[in-house]
Amino acid sequence: MSPISQLEAWLLRPEQATPPSSDLLHRAGLGPYAYTALPPGHPERAALRGDYLAFLSRHHRIRAELAPLLRAWNDAGIEPLLFKGFHLAEFVYPVAGARAHQDVDVLVRPEQAGDALRVARGLGWIVEGDTAEVGMPWLHCAASLYSRSGDTYLDVHRWALHRDWPGQRVQERITRAVWDASRAREWEGARVREMAPVDALLVGLVLQRCWGPDGWAVKPHDPLDMRMLERDVPRDALLARARELGASGTLRRFLARCDPAAGRLSLAPPARAERRRLDLLSFAERGAMGRAGRLLGALRRAPSLAPSLLRMLRRVMRVRRAVRVQPDLRRLLGSLTPPTAPEPTDARAAWRRFELVRGACHAVRLLRTNPRGDCLVRSLAVYAALREQGWPVRFVSGVRRGATDIEGHAWVEMDGRVLWELNEPDNRRFYQVNFTYPPEAPAEASAPEPAAARG
Repeated sequence: MSPISQLEAWLLRPEQATPPSSDLLHRAGLGPYAYTALPPGHPERAALRGDYLAFLSRHHRIRAELAPLLRAWNDAGIEPLLFKGFHLAEFVYPVAGARAHQDVDVLVRPEQAGDALRVARGLGWIVEGDTAEVGMPWLHCAASLYSRSGDTYLDVHRWALHRDWPGQRVQERITRAVWDASRAREWEGARVREMAPVDALLVGLVLQRCWGPDGWAVKPHDPLDMRMLERDVPRDALLARARELGASGTLRRFLARCDPAAGRLSLAPPARAERRRLDLLSFAERGAMGRAGRLLGALRRAPSLAPSLLRMLRRVMRVRRAVRVQPDLRRLLGSLTPPTAPEPTDARAAWRRFELVRGACHAVRLLRTNPRGDCLVRSLAVYAALREQGWPVRFVSGVRRGATDIEGHAWVEMDGRVLWELNEPDNRRFYQVNFTYPPEAPAEASAPEPAAARG
């Protein structure tokens, strides 16, 4: 039985099926849950104790850092709504620490997003990716917040669903419905709101997977989240809410891939042709979202993006040639690193950085040559361009164990965090860093030459 089939069988019938190995559960991010679900004497349980304790400790650190921010938002008249992973871990799963999550998703009313970021800055939170600052106040994500310790990372949302261009009205309509049905509760001395259970299931899970960048792919936690939420959501209520929000077809197609009550689960990502078919069938409900929505958003930004795209096309082509000529990554990066320049501080600096990074991402897609991904070329081009402007960025690469072999990846960081424009905030959680340039510590200078990242 394949690893995916083992996971599917266990997730559908955890009381009956043989659990996968602790290594597979760890790689799937299910270690904390499996530790709480397996009987005390199970041979795989002891190996998962570290996963559970590590996440439980991290979850409590996040709680301690999050509560003062939410109380300060209350003082400013902001009542945030918690949803997705952190909300499920804190309020839905029966055992603390059972539901692993990477960040905290917070929804604020669009007109309060600026005040929320201002209050966070005043408390010492690091604000990255202020989308209003780069001229895109219509995006679903207002900004990302990092605590000073680095333990807590928040996504501050304006809309409950992904939104890539201002003509998308379905997110506004559904977000208003979510707010109207939400419930208030006291938490750690703060007033917060949470989605009604039916919306946590339909909007927070189903529509996120089907209408966002996940492209209809089901994640290992999804069947567990469904089970937990369906304790308070009869199937008739879920179907009725889908009709009310205009998402009946989308729900039906999701349940064909993930419906634990009916014994259905497919963790294998759908093929490209299948994604296109599902997108087309759901177009009447969701409009131009997913790939089409991102394309329309890019077209709307085309006048401002075009100069950066043309500039980065030339740079990407030079970097591709340099990679073929110079296989030594350190020497290559040395040749791409310009003399030190002062870091830009003017009001337009953040906007220029955003345009350069996005221009590089689009240029790499246009010139794609590696079917497994062009993260190396993209990262080298972004590193060189931003260093030239004075940004103190760092090239980083890492590896992780995939289902069949070792996978490599490359990205760019500044101040110890992945550039928000790359939309990969959890790279250091998913990959073991094996190379940085400039080195993070003098000891790295004698480390063996790393293999180039492949995607």
